[in-house]
Amino acid sequence: MPWPPVTATSTCCSHPRRSRAPRCTAALAQEGLACDVASGGELALALSAGFDAARTYMHGNAKSPVELREALEAGVGHVVLDSVDEIERLAAIAHATLPSGRRQDVLIRVTPGVAGDTHAAISTGQADSKFGFSVEQAREAIVALRGHRSLELVGLHFHIGSQLFELEPFRAAVRAIAELGDFPVYNLGGGLGAAYTPDQHPPSIERYVETIVAALHSELGEDKRLLLEARAGPGRQLHGDAVHGADGQAQRLDLGRGRRRHVGQPAPDVVRRPLRGR
Repeated sequence: MPWPPVTATSTCCSHPRRSRAPRCTAALAQEGLACDVASGGELALALSAGFDAARTYMHGNAKSPVELREALEAGVGHVVLDSVDEIERLAAIAHATLPSGRRQDVLIRVTPGVAGDTHAAISTGQADSKFGFSVEQAREAIVALRGHRSLELVGLHFHIGSQLFELEPFRAAVRAIAELGDFPVYNLGGGLGAAYTPDQHPPSIERYVETIVAALHSELGEDKRLLLEARAGPGRQLHGDAVHGADGQAQRLDLGRGRRRHVGQPAPDVVRRPLRGR
C-alpha cells in the first residue's frame, strides 16, 4: 500500500512491535519507513533489520538508563521525553556519552487531553494517561529545555491511542498542542484501527494523512508547511494482527505534587488482550 502524497514534508513510521518477525521488519526498513521503538530490545531488532538509527525514535514511559545509553550510542535520531524525571536523566547520559559540544535531539510527549473512541486500555491521549506531559507541564518542560547544554528540543509528540476509527480526535489533539509554539518536528501518533469484525470500517490511510496535514496547516499555518516534519504512524492498519514476543519492565515515577505511578514498557497485543479481558 503506497504512502499517499502530501504537501507537507512527511515520514511514515513503523513499529517493530507490529512485526517481530525479522524478515517482516527488514521489509519495512527496505521500504524506507522511519521507526518508533519503545525498549532496548525493539531498538536492537530495528537496527538489525536495517532501519537507519538517525531515523529512529526512542519512545517509552519507563526507559531505563541502560536503554537511554544504548539509544545514544547507536545514534538514535530523536529521544521522546515522557516525564520531568527523564529530562535530567537523559541529560546526564548525553553529557557522558556524546562527543563534546553535541546535543541530543529530543521531542516532548504531550498528553493533549483528547480521548479516542477505543478500549480504555489502549487510549493514551486523555488527561489521566500514564504517558507524557500535560499541556501545562509541557510548557514548563519547554522552558527548562531552552538553551540546555546536552539536549536540543526540536518538536512535540502525541499519541491518542490505538484501534481508532474516527479522525476528529486527531484534529482536536493538533489544536491542543498548537498553543505550545512552533517547532520543526511534530510526531503525531494514534493508530488507525484494523477491521476485526464485519461492522468495523476504519478510515483509509489517505483520509488519515489528509486530515493530519489539513489540521497542521489550519492550526500552524500553511506558510510553515516546508518546515514541518509530520511523522505519523498509521498503526495496526498497516500490519494487521500478527503474533509477537514480549519484553518489558516496570518502575516507579515521581509525578510531583505527592503523586506516584508505576509504569512498564508496553507489551505486545498477544499479551495485552488476555490481560485486559478481550
